[in-house]
Amino acid sequence: MSDDVVEVGSHTLQLGQPLPEGDAFTLFLRPEDILIRAQWEPAANTVLARVADVAFAGALTRLKLSPEGMPGVTLTADLCPSMLSRQPIVPGEIVPIALPAARLIAYPEGAPC
Repeated sequence: MSDDVVEVGSHTLQLGQPLPEGDAFTLFLRPEDILIRAQWEPAANTVLARVADVAFAGALTRLKLSPEGMPGVTLTADLCPSMLSRQPIVPGEIVPIALPAARLIAYPEGAPC
């Protein structure tokens, strides 16, 4: 396996940089970098996720997502109103999400914030 690829559950994710040294690391992706797709199209770093919660917060809407095939992983996505006007999202719905490689960062376990 390449040094910029990681397996999370049953998914292989491409990173925008090599993995850090060591055996343990944490993956990070800013909530505004998670993309909700209008329909499923197989592509790198694209997975299906169940919407666990939808919270309206003024200028944005925050989603809690449980990606299928990634047990124990919960993602938070922040969406602007224009994204929701095209595609209303409700709890329980399954949506395709993209995790952009250039925005997916791996930190060594125990690294200071």
